[in-house]
Amino acid sequence: AAGSYEEAKTRFISGLRKMVRILGPDHEEVSLIQEMLGDACARLGEVKEAHGQYQLARQNLQEKLGRHDRNVTRIMVSLGGLYFDSGNYSRALKYHASILELRRENLDDDHPDVLESVEKNMEVHEAMVARALSMNDHEMALFHAREIIWLALSSETYEPEVDKDEVLDLVQDVQNSYSEACVENKEDAKSRTYYNQAKKMLKQAGGSTNVDELSAMMDNVAGILLKEKKTDSARKCYEEKLDFLERHQVDDNTLMCNTLRKLGSLSNKCGRYEDAIAYQQKAMKIYEVDRD
Repeated sequence: AAGSYEEAKTRFISGLRKMVRILGPDHEEVSLIQEMLGDACARLGEVKEAHGQYQLARQNLQEKLGRHDRNVTRIMVSLGGLYFDSGNYSRALKYHASILELRRENLDDDHPDVLESVEKNMEVHEAMVARALSMNDHEMALFHAREIIWLALSSETYEPEVDKDEVLDLVQDVQNSYSEACVENKEDAKSRTYYNQAKKMLKQAGGSTNVDELSAMMDNVAGILLKEKKTDSARKCYEEKLDFLERHQVDDNTLMCNTLRKLGSLSNKCGRYEDAIAYQQKAMKIYEVDRD
């Protein structure tokens, strides 16, 4: 395969020289041959040479056709791909983010070119999450995971191609990993902050939210608050959990009972005795219905 690309490169160089002599260096056809030469160099792993040819082609076409022209953005996609394949994710992201912005200025969100850019950006962010986690840089992994979920949730028309549940799983894994690292380092406040961010992003997902995951996330937040001796804040966290369970009509009596009992206990500790009795009575009713 490398031999065929070497041959293609030789032919493109020869053709480019002829076209420059006949049409001049600024002709659109010359730029298109430069693009193809860049493709051949990229296939051969010649990043620097490919970059040079792509840039010459892009700059010339942009001067003549404008920065929104499909030929221009196509070459920018190639530049992003060139750096992604070579492992230079930061530079790849720079190009793909710029292309997405350009395309969204003139095209609808469901246009194939916009959807392509969304996919390319998510691909780069996913690679950067993996790299950050391999280096135990949880904060950077969290940043890129949040970018992924933003792209997925802001691209509703891309539903068939973007599996939001998978995106949420990825974000939750990163959040949990970071939060657990904070717990190990006794950084309770910081851990609580990131658990809360995870909770917020899970809620953003709407219908695809997993009740068990979100309930566990709220338990984690409340547990950290109790370690910090913030009993009333923990109580409010369980109130939020109860509200969530009731609004989503969760059919899990054990989960509901445990939440009500916890609320009863915390309300009692906070001196909210009437609330404590009400929660415990409600839990008892559910328990009796379950037993019957």
